[in-house]
Amino acid sequence: MRNLRVARVNGELAYILEDKPHISACEIRPQSEGWGAATKRVPMENVTELADFERVPTGHEGREQIHYKGLFFDGGTPHECILALYRLYKNDKRIVLDYGDLATGRSWGEENDITGRVHCSMGPVKIPILVYNRRSSGGGGILTGCILSIRETGKNGRLIYKHKAEQAAA
Repeated sequence: MRNLRVARVNGELAYILEDKPHISACEIRPQSEGWGAATKRVPMENVTELADFERVPTGHEGREQIHYKGLFFDGGTPHECILALYRLYKNDKRIVLDYGDLATGRSWGEENDITGRVHCSMGPVKIPILVYNRRSSGGGGILTGCILSIRETGKNGRLIYKHKAEQAAA
């Protein structure tokens, strides 16, 4: 298992490589630049929303899941998407999901099972599920590794999350 510390630094998600409580700065690598990028030293006052992600092997030929605060996500799920889904799970907001190919940013045009509230499944491995309304007792698992965007429902549906591939394709 490998732990990742992820934080929002100056408005951008970054991996924290060195984080010592008695030091006033940390070494980071911006998530958008990947693991090959150079590290930067930033003051701790610029770091917000510190999050612990744990990568857990699934037992299926090198595949892994990401464990975050009791929920398990597909190993290919972007960290910003995980944070957005977790906040939605805690705040009980009604949303609309747009699934698609993350490499190209092309939407699948799904019309069914894309609207509801984020809840979690039962059992030892809790995954995010989409429940139609508060009275519903179950729903389908969310394909977290295929989410292009998340919007609130309603007339002025606020954009909560948008994958960078969809931004480039638009």
